[in-house]
Amino acid sequence: MNAKIPRINKKFYYCLVSCLLITLIGLLISIFYMLRSQNKKDISEQAVATNSLVSNEKAIKKDLNGDGKDDILYISTKNNKYYIEVHSSGKTLFLDPDKKIGTVGMYSSFWPMNIALVDLSRDKIPEILVQSSQDKVPIQHVFSYVNGEYKDVYFGSNNVLGILDSKNNKTPKLISMNLKSQDMNVSQYILIRDTFKKVSSETLNIPGLQNVLLFIDTIESSGELDSTYDIFTADIDKDSMSLIWKLDKKNYIYEFQDAFFTDSKWDEQGLPTELQWTLNFKKVIAQGIGDPSQIKIKINLMKEGPKFNINSIKVQKN
Repeated sequence: MNAKIPRINKKFYYCLVSCLLITLIGLLISIFYMLRSQNKKDISEQAVATNSLVSNEKAIKKDLNGDGKDDILYISTKNNKYYIEVHSSGKTLFLDPDKKIGTVGMYSSFWPMNIALVDLSRDKIPEILVQSSQDKVPIQHVFSYVNGEYKDVYFGSNNVLGILDSKNNKTPKLISMNLKSQDMNVSQYILIRDTFKKVSSETLNIPGLQNVLLFIDTIESSGELDSTYDIFTADIDKDSMSLIWKLDKKNYIYEFQDAFFTDSKWDEQGLPTELQWTLNFKKVIAQGIGDPSQIKIKINLMKEGPKFNINSIKVQKN
């Protein structure tokens, strides 16, 4: 005797299919808004959106005015002189340097411009940080978007720009200093209402700075790595250390040019536990033959007890 196969009630079938479709649509909508929310969070919390090397021409796509649409930051050269402009919503906005300095730098194959986009005011509109050179002198600028145009809110000739409290619960601070100056000419600023206010640097502590100075000394020295420099973590990988040995100091001379740094991790009190530095060096053949070039060395410093030691090294040739 054949068993009868029960027939599925049509109403039950349609109800089941409808429930599945509603569940699927609800799930897709939830995923959409979750990704959208995460994207907004990334935009608002990301301090250094771009840290980019510029040769003689470059275009960087990024939302530069907070409207949620990508703009174009365009850097060009004419007669080896750098020019910077922003293309936004059919308009061209020029980043003109303050008349007191009159330049954003000259193009050099061994000292090209570097651009960093940093939201110092946390208004979702990044400031444009410029590092370049002219006549072998470093140049720094910070441009801020104010009332539909760009204002040169800071300029100077130090060789280090840095950001502290970049993404924690404190007000971001811009640090400018000169590592080749005896007193390092350290200045600290906060951005208030599109104007930089200089704050006291007497109590300023840049974590790991002494080890960064020793690392620069290690790169510039003609000898090999000084084992007495206790500047590395115990577990630094061999690949990082091997990069120093591969610099071939018998045949090349290295000279520090400029640097950019930012804190990247913090503890529960908002104190930094890790920092990232980008160090630029001029590279010259020891015999004086050939044109100079530049190498970019990126190091990461991690807190170990009271000290900040280097736990990662990366080398990039320009």
